[in-house]
Amino acid sequence: MAIRKPRFDTRPGVTASATARVWICGIICVVQYWLLTAANEAFHGGNLKVGLPAFLASLVCFVLVAGLIVVGESGSHKMQEELRDNE
Repeated sequence: MAIRKPRFDTRPGVTASATARVWICGIICVVQYWLLTAANEAFHGGNLKVGLPAFLASLVCFVLVAGLIVVGESGSHKMQEELRDNE
């Protein structure tokens, strides 16, 4: 009986790359949460000029995290398709 090839990517560094993406997404989410907290405190303190810049910075954080997720998922889907084609 022949040993079947695994259906996941076994190249070196794939797990480290995925872990790094998760850590970076987590750090950006923490920064985004801190930004929301700081904007709320400033708004309640009477500084009304902080709303739009905080929103724009939060939008940038969201786009960065979404981009990291899309890039990571598209790479893993491409590799899985290549593994299926090689069987």
